[in-house]
Amino acid sequence: MAGCSLGVLLLCSCAGTDTSTPSGGAVTAAKYRTAVEVTAECVVAKGFEVSKIDEAPDGVLLSFGIGGASDAEIESAGRAYDECYEEHLFEIEKTWWWQHVPTGAEREAMMDDLYQCMDAAGLKGLRRAGTATDLLAQITGADQPGGGGESTPETLERVGLAQICLDQYPFVYPDGMFGVTEAP
Repeated sequence: MAGCSLGVLLLCSCAGTDTSTPSGGAVTAAKYRTAVEVTAECVVAKGFEVSKIDEAPDGVLLSFGIGGASDAEIESAGRAYDECYEEHLFEIEKTWWWQHVPTGAEREAMMDDLYQCMDAAGLKGLRRAGTATDLLAQITGADQPGGGGESTPETLERVGLAQICLDQYPFVYPDGMFGVTEAP
């Protein structure tokens, strides 16, 4: 999630901030933002700079970049982020994400938009798939008799085109996000 760009330091204290998932399971926007801020502060406390917190392209998640690391320190910056993320943000962000996954007519409308995007990108004739894995099998030809699914330049291009659309509509196929296939 975190990029490697130089940013401003967050200098607020995280003492006494509760970043546990509420017992009712719901996470408010304020609670989610606080958990992201505490995660950024944790990264700063481990010796790295962070950028300002921005909304991710999906319009739901928040993100920040990590800077101040030399090429030799990139790996340790990644480890610092991973530790802070696991301690302060993972459970809250997972709950926040799943709260925003649409169902019913809203998901169907979003799926229509996704498939229109892929059709416009040249991925014609795709059938609606139940999961992202099923969609990928169609795109690579792995769902065809006799296999397919090889990593040819054409297949990689098709996957890349699909990924552009999937990035615009991440909630259509949330399976696998945060290592789970359904809402917690």
